[in-house]
Amino acid sequence: TSSQLIDDELVAGFVGVTPIGVSELPHTSRYERYKRLISEVSRPCLNSWESARMSARVAGHIIQRFYHPILALDEVDRTLSTDTSAAMITTSQAMPTMTITGIRDALIPPKEVAARLNASTGYQGSHREIPATHLSAFADSRHSQAIVDAINTLEV
Repeated sequence: TSSQLIDDELVAGFVGVTPIGVSELPHTSRYERYKRLISEVSRPCLNSWESARMSARVAGHIIQRFYHPILALDEVDRTLSTDTSAAMITTSQAMPTMTITGIRDALIPPKEVAARLNASTGYQGSHREIPATHLSAFADSRHSQAIVDAINTLEV
């Protein structure tokens, strides 16, 4: 549990970058989940050669998973429909916690994360928004410094 991690001094804080399980996504229909996923991945993440390479790697990984399409679809749906809000709230009560969301994220809109993780739901952590989509938060290194800066503000 998160309290054991703190007691053992293994973890000083927790940061979730574009966290899928703390949006409304797990509570939408399968059709809506895939519609949002397709909307997000259909946006080009080609602002730099580096982001294009990273996007191609991600696409390659997804394509490899489709050698077994039923297993791949089950895995995607299981990931998109898992609600981790309660765990994030509990973690925030035990250690410094932050969520970082992309302002232009069509899959995990920041307003949904903020609605599920706030003081009235028991969340004691913080939120940061970066000027990114879901994929570009990871694929475009121009967002790396914003993520590092946000992490550095986490009070541990």
